[in-house]
Amino acid sequence: VLHVDNEGHLTPVVKIRGRKMAIKEMADRYTNTAIDPTAGPVFISHGNCLQDAENLAAILKERHGVDTEIITYVGPVIGAHAGPGVLALFFLGKER
Repeated sequence: VLHVDNEGHLTPVVKIRGRKMAIKEMADRYTNTAIDPTAGPVFISHGNCLQDAENLAAILKERHGVDTEIITYVGPVIGAHAGPGVLALFFLGKER
């Protein structure tokens, strides 16, 4: 699981084994760091893994009642660097 810091650097946060656990960790990070987990906004981008994006949105809906505003594909630059299967979660956090 990676994070973009205040300077725009992509930094590893935690190593997780397995896709399901990585999606759960993303949801946990939202729970722990969102300004208001019940209010959103929430955006999800993916690289040809719509089912995973929808699963993450469902977890957030179940836990907090928050609706994901947009589920969309990543752009070509991120897609070229990260490859298929990339999953990104965007929200307003307590700190960057």
